[in-house]
Amino acid sequence: MLDWYSQPRFRPFALTHANGRCERPGALMIHGFTGSPDELRPIARIAHEAGFDVDVICLPGHGTDIGSFRTVEEGAWRQVALDAWRDFRHRYPWSVLVGYSLGGALAIHAAAERPPDAMLLLAPLVRIADRRAAALPIAQHLIREIEPFRRLDFAHPGVREFFGIIMPGLDLDDPAIQHAIRTEFAMPLRLVDECRRVGRECERLAPSIALPVTIIQGRPDAIVGHQRARWLVDRLAGSTVYHEIPGDHYIPFPGASSWPVVERLVANWFRDCWHALAGDTPTVTAPASPSEPGSDRQNPGADGATSSALRSMRETPHD
Repeated sequence: MLDWYSQPRFRPFALTHANGRCERPGALMIHGFTGSPDELRPIARIAHEAGFDVDVICLPGHGTDIGSFRTVEEGAWRQVALDAWRDFRHRYPWSVLVGYSLGGALAIHAAAERPPDAMLLLAPLVRIADRRAAALPIAQHLIREIEPFRRLDFAHPGVREFFGIIMPGLDLDDPAIQHAIRTEFAMPLRLVDECRRVGRECERLAPSIALPVTIIQGRPDAIVGHQRARWLVDRLAGSTVYHEIPGDHYIPFPGASSWPVVERLVANWFRDCWHALAGDTPTVTAPASPSEPGSDRQNPGADGATSSALRSMRETPHD
């Protein structure tokens, strides 16, 4: 699988405009656990088309750095995210954070240290949905690694659909690919526990996040649990908009059934942010979409939260 992840599309990337940074907002994006910058490419393109400059970082042991996954040191993901955000925040007059899954939790950590002008979280990790996660602090010392794909049936439609969404283009009929997936996707339990601890810390940080936040969450979510996203809405101190849509954890992927709704919500969010921050006509029109199923929630007083709260900060960009 090292050859698969050596492709240029799995590297960190930036989408910028030729007329310089001083005139426009920037968006820093953080991908999820075992993911890569490529999973946020569709959302990065939406942001860029809306007028934002975009940086999508790569967490240690992910993407083209997958070869070091097993040796990632404790705290490395948080440190890389914080360092990237500190640098990025100084480069633009207005900046927003976008995070998916583990990246959503890391975005909360970064926002607690240096608040963005707004934040978009997609299926953010607060707690791992599997109840066995509570045993990770002890289990990681008894079981060093697990191989979650060891017994996969590659003929099963659900397996083929899963990989078709998260790793499009992978030839699941190739015996060498099947062997690599079964044997090379070894996951140290200490890193799963690192995810657990990063997410749990968000529970402590949430009341300090006093800024406009929008959360898009699939339901049901067997990875991070959609109930915890609802819990997060009620704990964040700022104006919060919550969209819960039918789907699963993989909502940022164009192959997912929920993508047309997510695409529209994300386009609307960046359009509203651009209008509130840069102050002129947005440069993107949200794609047409059928009426959205699911539920939208806002915390008390959050009607028009993102646009109105951002507008109040427009004349006071952060240092």
